[in-house]
Amino acid sequence: MASTFELNILQGSDFGIEVVAYDDAGVIIDLTGYTVSAKAKFRYSSLPDISIDFGATIPSATAEDGVILISIPRAETAAFPVFQGIYEVEIIKGDVGMKIISGLVNISPQITT
Repeated sequence: MASTFELNILQGSDFGIEVVAYDDAGVIIDLTGYTVSAKAKFRYSSLPDISIDFGATIPSATAEDGVILISIPRAETAAFPVFQGIYEVEIIKGDVGMKIISGLVNISPQITT
């Protein structure tokens, strides 16, 4: 079962978080050979093309430790619309995908520049 966690991203600021993938028994998943997808949508009913790709990666140096890195530079967050929506991070191997974490994502406006 996927964990739930709320993300707060400020427009125009760097954002980064590391997520560790666990299986249902609480054992860290070796992510060697996996790919990852991390996306946000405005709401559950949004069309598939109305989404933001967070560009998540699995660093090869920490793949055995189950580490997923989400790192979004401020140039990209500056272009994000202000909204509260949903996101999910999924690992994929072959034809099988598993949701690792999901929840609300809040994109807040930057007041000062």
